[in-house]
Amino acid sequence: AVLFSHHLGGRLNRLFEAARALRDENFSIALDDLGADEIGDLGRALTQTARELTESRRVLLEHQENLEKMVQ
Repeated sequence: AVLFSHHLGGRLNRLFEAARALRDENFSIALDDLGADEIGDLGRALTQTARELTESRRVLLEHQENLEKMVQ
């Protein structure tokens, strides 16, 4: 029971740290290895969210650069 609790706590801590990283606009998280259960599913969803946020930021910056060039 203690080993299971430690394993679960470690996985939940990784999720917490990833959520904190996303909050701080650090989208370089990767949680694809948290298991085949609901916690693993949540990790994969956070990883996909981070990838999508990275792409969205890239597109927004590209549009911003294009707008700035139009204004000059």
